[in-house]
Amino acid sequence: MAVFDTAGNSEDERQADLGPKQVTVTSPQPIINLSTASLEFGTLNVGQTLVMSFYIRDPGTADLHVSAITFPPGFSGNWNAGTVAANVST
Repeated sequence: MAVFDTAGNSEDERQADLGPKQVTVTSPQPIINLSTASLEFGTLNVGQTLVMSFYIRDPGTADLHVSAITFPPGFSGNWNAGTVAANVST
């Protein structure tokens, strides 16, 4: 068994083959997750409205910054942009 000192004076330390080291660094990443893959409105009469909700969740490790949400013609929403904190739903 080799004994290593911090001054590097050990003969065993100079001869020891410590081999390559692997270091994994994970940077914080936002992840977008929607509460549903699609919204099914079914059949509606002209002028009839139907309100449906979905949630944006960030199960990641960094805040998710949403710069814009584009709705198709005839659709609207009450949240167009903002920040979803990590591990939070909006």
